[in-house]
Amino acid sequence: MTVLGVHVVQGPRDKYGDFLKQLADAGKHVVVYALDDPAPLREAKEVLGDAAALTVLRYDKLRDADGEQQDLQGVNPERFGHDAAAAARHYMDRCLPVWEDHRDAADFFGTTNEWSNFSPFQHAFHAACMDIAEARGFKLALYAFSSGNPPEEFVGEDFVANCRRMKARGHVLSVHEYGLVESGRLRDGVPFHAQRVAHLYQAVLAPRAADPDCIVTEFAFGGGLYDPDTFLDNVRWYTENVLRRYSFIVGGTIFTLGNWQGGAANFQDKLIDLANYITSLPDAAPDDPLIQPPFVYPTVSQPPRAVERTASSFELGSPVRGIPFRITDPFDTPRPYANGKHEGIDIRCFDFVNNRAVEILAPADGTVVVARRDDTPERDYGNFVILKHRDGFFSLLAHLASMAVEAGQTVRRGDVLGVGGKTDADAIHLHLTLLHADGLTGYYTHPLSPVSRVLNPTPFFDPSLLEE
Repeated sequence: MTVLGVHVVQGPRDKYGDFLKQLADAGKHVVVYALDDPAPLREAKEVLGDAAALTVLRYDKLRDADGEQQDLQGVNPERFGHDAAAAARHYMDRCLPVWEDHRDAADFFGTTNEWSNFSPFQHAFHAACMDIAEARGFKLALYAFSSGNPPEEFVGEDFVANCRRMKARGHVLSVHEYGLVESGRLRDGVPFHAQRVAHLYQAVLAPRAADPDCIVTEFAFGGGLYDPDTFLDNVRWYTENVLRRYSFIVGGTIFTLGNWQGGAANFQDKLIDLANYITSLPDAAPDDPLIQPPFVYPTVSQPPRAVERTASSFELGSPVRGIPFRITDPFDTPRPYANGKHEGIDIRCFDFVNNRAVEILAPADGTVVVARRDDTPERDYGNFVILKHRDGFFSLLAHLASMAVEAGQTVRRGDVLGVGGKTDADAIHLHLTLLHADGLTGYYTHPLSPVSRVLNPTPFFDPSLLEE
């Protein structure tokens, strides 16, 4: 039975005690995820009883023996010479003494948070953390993937092996799902954000017997901000279509109670309404098979006015050096700006073997029109380059860590433009927009773009790249 509950950060949570008491009086269960503060977990255990309160505790930062504050949301592999076991020992040495004080409050202890790395180092780090935790009798909530992650191409055998072990040893997988689309509603984010976890389990994990219990430790409207007008509608939809639909999900917590971003996400005034909803739910979830046909990701066809690819037309080569060409987020996927759709594609630009970002290459012959840091508030591209190609085509390549070209410079296909990065982005990747005067309208285009229409870049790439 999936349990619905709340995510809590430090700060005000008026009526939290009344919320718990109402659930206890109705004989209901609750799941509570707390950041940096075990008090709401302990209160849930005291009011509902240990068996009826599923609890998770995670710390963002802790001080080491020297008093230095350590960020626990991720790990820099270079600090430990890419030794994942050493990194795990250092990380767990910070956590274990504090966790020991709160065994009575937490069923699971969270490790990293939205650490968008997806490298062999990360998976080895989590495996080593499990070793250390199991020796001390702790159960972990691992990964805490950000909404829309992990990309399919990063779900390799090392991650699957970790999931098998999580299932066998009683750890849980932690994921986040948000309504990161223009409307902010979770239902409009299917299948790239909401229900992404269902696709991960149905298409990859369950068929390989690597399906541990899962807790959706954050879900909410938009990117987490509280919207009173849509709060209960979002909660109802997500509970009925995700949390209570799939047997592998054992809990889901709504983000958030407390003082995150000055209280802009705090839904404390809806706690009693939430309690009323939870008490109205039947104890048994709807019968629904775990394994269903995987999502078919939509393909986007261009309207007749748009430029069409022909055998002799303009062609793009791979813009990344030394690694396979992989599109990690396609054209037209939901976005919270402009017409609500992705104006280009995202491409992997990280070498997981050597644990570094790779060089970004010119995808076709052309002239550099722009090479600069983005300073527009509408859409942050970080360091970006715009190239002018033949036949009226332009390409924009964004989020580079550094740039090796200047405006006015002539480049040939395969010339180095810079190094991939994540400037003004959450994770290392390359964003590419293809522009043409006969393209599609309504999409975001940068103010410095010579034209304001875009094309789906995918059909213009060398076909051999798409077959790899």
